[in-house]
Amino acid sequence: MGSLHILCSHLDPPELSRKEGPQTEALEVVVAQYRLAVETQMHFNKLILQTRTLGVSAAVVLIGTALLFRSQYPNAPEISIFGLATITPAALMVTFGPGLLLLSYLMDRRYYMALLGGVNRYVYRLESQLESVQIAGVQNAFRQATDIREAFGHIHGASTKYVNMAYLLVLAAEVLVIAILWTSR
Repeated sequence: MGSLHILCSHLDPPELSRKEGPQTEALEVVVAQYRLAVETQMHFNKLILQTRTLGVSAAVVLIGTALLFRSQYPNAPEISIFGLATITPAALMVTFGPGLLLLSYLMDRRYYMALLGGVNRYVYRLESQLESVQIAGVQNAFRQATDIREAFGHIHGASTKYVNMAYLLVLAAEVLVIAILWTSR
């Protein structure tokens, strides 16, 4: 929450509520929209982190469970898959991992990130509308998202690459365990 929460809790300066008129009312509406947009950004960031944590953790747990099952029950009977092939229960368990990981990745990178990007663009527009507003004598008090983009925008591509690499690393581990379990029958 940190500084975003602090900023949101101080968005209604006393100067705005003492003045009357259509311009002040319009400014209050924009400030309320800004507060809601920042809260929405925080919500989507939280969802992204929870999706990553759940997806990767579940995939790793499936790997561990399959390896543990294989070590505890090395002679477990094989399961027939529609009469086409047989598979050990441990290999069957771990085969759900890549699908779960793919679902997590798609929700993270294609759904929640797209929603967050839309909210970010909206916040940038609101910040440009609020450029001239002063709070407690601070000019450009509504520039947090713009300042973050200017400070860290150059690493966005790198962070995307690192997130993709983390997903690929877990996927590679899953495929390796599947290959080990499949060939060690």
